[in-house]
Amino acid sequence: NPSFSSSSTSLRASFEIFDIVVDKNFAFFATNDGVFRLAIDTKKLERITDIRSSCYALFKTSNGLLISSDMAICEWDMKKNKVHRFDHYHGVPTSIFNMKSKEELTNGYYFGNRNGLTFVNKEIPNNRRVYKPYISKLMINEVHYTDSNINEMNFLNLKYDQNYLSFEFSNIGYIDAMNNLIFYKLEGADLKIQKLYGAGLVRYPHLSPGDYCLIVYNQENQIGQTLTIIIHPPFWKTWWFRLIILIIGFITVYFIIKYRTMQLQKKEHEKLRLMLRSQEEERKRIARDLHDDFGARLSAIKLFLKAATKSGNNQNELVQTSSEAIDQTIVELRHLLVHLSPKSLSENGLKAAIEEITEMVLKSKELDIELDLESYKELKDSEFNFVIYRIILELINNTIKYANATQINISLVTRVDVIVMIYHDNGIGFEMDKIKKGYGLQNIFSYVESRHAEMTFNSYNSKGVNVIIEFPI
Repeated sequence: NPSFSSSSTSLRASFEIFDIVVDKNFAFFATNDGVFRLAIDTKKLERITDIRSSCYALFKTSNGLLISSDMAICEWDMKKNKVHRFDHYHGVPTSIFNMKSKEELTNGYYFGNRNGLTFVNKEIPNNRRVYKPYISKLMINEVHYTDSNINEMNFLNLKYDQNYLSFEFSNIGYIDAMNNLIFYKLEGADLKIQKLYGAGLVRYPHLSPGDYCLIVYNQENQIGQTLTIIIHPPFWKTWWFRLIILIIGFITVYFIIKYRTMQLQKKEHEKLRLMLRSQEEERKRIARDLHDDFGARLSAIKLFLKAATKSGNNQNELVQTSSEAIDQTIVELRHLLVHLSPKSLSENGLKAAIEEITEMVLKSKELDIELDLESYKELKDSEFNFVIYRIILELINNTIKYANATQINISLVTRVDVIVMIYHDNGIGFEMDKIKKGYGLQNIFSYVESRHAEMTFNSYNSKGVNVIIEFPI
């Protein structure tokens, strides 16, 4: 226990002193409890560092002191009053030093230790010795990758189901890897740079198919290893498979459209064929009527007029008979023209045309027709009016020819988006599945289809006929 004395003061230290350095007005002591400074003038003793382990040797430097201790070799910066430690991170092989075993040379300092000498260059490094980090382990779906040396790889190809990756990093040749700071980033998965100390396992579960790049580097931004990873998608998610599906889809849609177009054309051709056949039959019927009825009447009128020109015949009676025959022919011609296309339909509308044909039927006094047209609003669509007129005319003709009916009910109703036509007679009716569609019925179906209407046609034996047609407006 050394003591210090002056003319009036005596100090006694309660610790062991291993080394002393004097600088101007201060004396520095390396003790078993750290480093202390004694002001020679004032005899004030104080601890100058936070080192509380044994300190064995001291060197005075330009910045302060260089100290060997149980912790490491430390440099105390007198101006900043901070301690910088230099240990095995900086290449110091041991922390077991001898008391006051030291020597200063021109290029550095030597400290004696139990294994020999430790040399510290006077140009003390400001940074630690840093090694580049590498990938030391790779696991795919929790299975170790052993196909090749992972720290020498820079490219990795994986299938879509090999998407659970785990990496371990380390510093090759580093003395204490657990205290080394490693930075890494998996581009394509990490949004920012990640970091860890020493060796550690990093997991990336459920990575989506795509391109990734794992970069590993140290705190000095020195890249240790770069690994490009490609996780290939399943074939049903590849661009070529989607292109094939798209092409197949386009081809399918093309043939569907082509098929439907052909079907529509076929229907239109069939409709046109039926219409032409109906028109041909109508022409034949008109020709037959003109030949059988009008031809006979005109021939008779010609004979009457020729006989009237001869003397001795009852001229007045023949002229009267000819006049009556001409009147009858005019009536029949008017009936024929009304059947084809009544003048009232184009001039006065559908209601007037239906009422006109109704009046003609009522004159026979063999069939009663009730009309309900109050809820019908006239349309300026001449084609639509003609279709409804022809349908009603065909239905009336069928009733007159085949139904043996005494009552017909016809109604037209205008609703928001449709016009509803209802036709009913009390005739003998027929079974739809047993009767062959004649040209009259076929015309009705053709007219309905041409207007994209919906028709309900019900007929049973002895129960008459009931027809409901909805025409879209």
